[in-house]
Amino acid sequence: TGFATNVITTKCDNIPLLITYVDWFYSPEGVELANWGPEGVTFEYNEKGERQLTDFILTNTAGPAWAILMYAYCDIYDPGILHRRRSYAYPGGEKLLAWYDTWADPDYYQFDGSMVYPDSVNMSDEDRETLKAYGTDLNTFVTENYLMFVDGSRPMSDWDNYVASLQALKGWDEVHEVWQKYYDIFVAEHAA
Repeated sequence: TGFATNVITTKCDNIPLLITYVDWFYSPEGVELANWGPEGVTFEYNEKGERQLTDFILTNTAGPAWAILMYAYCDIYDPGILHRRRSYAYPGGEKLLAWYDTWADPDYYQFDGSMVYPDSVNMSDEDRETLKAYGTDLNTFVTENYLMFVDGSRPMSDWDNYVASLQALKGWDEVHEVWQKYYDIFVAEHAA
């Protein structure tokens, strides 16, 4: 299992209908609605004809990052195609959006896979159970907090506090230990 996954159980009475529903979210119309939500509620067009998040999202008591995940597509839970640009559709957001352009520039950054966690690692059942036992709570904490640092609803001066709170959560040490163990095994097996 992982992020943004659909599962069909044997209790589903109408699998073709469910598949059609899920498939629609990969269509151009489905992608647009899922990412932007309903016009006038989650977004509106500015004077340049560009989509901008509404005050309802930007001043939401849950914070804009969490609000957009609640009222539109959430790539943590919902399968589909994410338009990351929607998270920066507010005055000044173009500065953060420029980061994407930097990383998309092949003259600046060339992906070599060196920072990707290897998927060839085979974990023991016990270690998988450890990740399963604590993963949901840890992922929820990260999901509820990290976007706030990106959109400015939480100041970067609070970053160390966030990290300390994450590391203090039940299961952090156990999960960290599991991932570190398998990373070390991978590095040892692939050392030059």
